[in-house]
Amino acid sequence: MQSYILKSILNLPARQMRRLRLMWTPKRIRRKCGKFSRDELLDYMRKNNIRSRRKLDVYRKDGDPLPSTYSGEFGSWGAALKAAFGSPIVKPSLDKEYVVKSALMMGIITYNQYVEARKKNPDILPSIWAVLKMFGSFARFASNVRALSFKETMDAYSRLWRRLGKAPSFTECKRAGINLDIMIIKVFLTKKSLDSYMQDVIDGIRKQWGGR
Repeated sequence: MQSYILKSILNLPARQMRRLRLMWTPKRIRRKCGKFSRDELLDYMRKNNIRSRRKLDVYRKDGDPLPSTYSGEFGSWGAALKAAFGSPIVKPSLDKEYVVKSALMMGIITYNQYVEARKKNPDILPSIWAVLKMFGSFARFASNVRALSFKETMDAYSRLWRRLGKAPSFTECKRAGINLDIMIIKVFLTKKSLDSYMQDVIDGIRKQWGGR
């Protein structure tokens, strides 16, 4: 008998099958706008750090406020956000220099490091797709980070050399916050080669400025 009923249902026309599916779809229980006070709505947003309609749709459970609940109470979703969190923070323009300097400050070189740092700092770092769009590839982006790191390290090393009047040791560099890491050693092979290069640079600067 059951198999006969099932067979009959499966043989129904598409329009009737659609009606059956709609009849079986559970309805979500939602509160009306009037059941939430303004303070309750704001507390809900702040407590759960809800700053977008999408997050509200994903986070909310049956009986929780809807985006339309906030629009009805505050006039618009943006007005509700402003009431809950104040005026939005203006983000800096996301150009190549900003992204490279941010990555350098956070010690990001590899793809995985960037992905993890982005999860922790979404308000500072743009998405990985934005980086790929800016630079064409992550390898090119990482190359820019390494180049900036090298330049800043060399500038700091040069300043310390001139202040001490001699080639700084590894210990003196460490005290000054200069990291002569494997990247520097890879370029010059040894610290002796690095110091020889820096001596030529400093001698050239002194000649240019008349021995000062």
